[in-house]
Amino acid sequence: MCSKVDLVSNAVMSHLTLWLSFVGSVIKAWELGIPTMKRGEIALFHCQPKYAHGKKGLPPKVPPNATVQYEIELFSWRGM
Repeated sequence: MCSKVDLVSNAVMSHLTLWLSFVGSVIKAWELGIPTMKRGEIALFHCQPKYAHGKKGLPPKVPPNATVQYEIELFSWRGM
């Protein structure tokens, strides 16, 4: 499963801005976790392979069956 935990202040993270338009366009961890967030919240998602990129990974950066970590900041949310 994926867990949302407090941000570790000394972690090195990259920043990515996404527009989430519909279910199935992002990894399962984000589909489950982002709707639980509040505007302005920063969350660190630790995601097992079945909730992230799975058996195939995301070459060349994410190897097969990798547990990945994403930092997500929610700037705004509009319901469908």
